[in-house]
Amino acid sequence: MTNTQLAEYAGLTAIVAGFLGYRMASLTNPYRADRIIRVVAVLQYAVPVALATAVLRTLGLQRLYVPALLTLLVYVVTAVRDSQDPIKENYSLLQELAILGMAALTVTIWGLLAR
Repeated sequence: MTNTQLAEYAGLTAIVAGFLGYRMASLTNPYRADRIIRVVAVLQYAVPVALATAVLRTLGLQRLYVPALLTLLVYVVTAVRDSQDPIKENYSLLQELAILGMAALTVTIWGLLAR
């Protein structure tokens, strides 16, 4: 995959993640005055997913590893974004994120070893 194709791929996944973030924000905040929340949600989903797509794709993992890890990333962004308590004080969320991070790291290493 060339650099141009990688940039296009990351851009397309960012667009899809941005639409997902916009839709999820519009479901939780249906009022017209909350458009800024929707725009921020687009950025909160699109930027990490685009960066993760570029990094994971350059690793050359097997075919289904990248979508699975991106789905995990969207879940993590949703959990952090929708947390009612500050993240540093929400110990159950931090434990869940730590376990998910270890699982993602394990799967990534497993995928690299399977190459």
